[in-house]
Amino acid sequence: LGCEMTKPKSPPCPTEYEEQRAVVDWCRQYARFAGFEQLGLVHGDSSGVRVPIGCALKMKKAGAIKGWPDLFLPVPLESQPGQYHCCGLFIELKRRHGGVVSREQKEIHKLLRAQGYRVEVCKGADAAIQAIIDYLGL
Repeated sequence: LGCEMTKPKSPPCPTEYEEQRAVVDWCRQYARFAGFEQLGLVHGDSSGVRVPIGCALKMKKAGAIKGWPDLFLPVPLESQPGQYHCCGLFIELKRRHGGVVSREQKEIHKLLRAQGYRVEVCKGADAAIQAIIDYLGL
């Protein structure tokens, strides 16, 4: 009769770029509408964007570092008045499904943590937004 039961397809897993864009959009909107201007400082690294080899070489010569985290929020947290215990939040963003932290990324994360930065590896935009909320105590 042509009435076979088929399993509905789940939506495709967003790319890392789409996830990062969602986090940046959320930060910009929250900064504008909730009055938390510091969120407007979130900075995205473009190292995950596929570019022609010539452009990649130029980026490397200009200081791009393999393994650098995808996002940075340069908002320090005070432990006591006038004393900072955390310099900012780095986020390594991965797709919701799959995505592995590379050896280079692990090394960079270790070095950043040793300098007083918080580094979070997040699977998907929702996890990254939650990490920002937790970090800022929103």
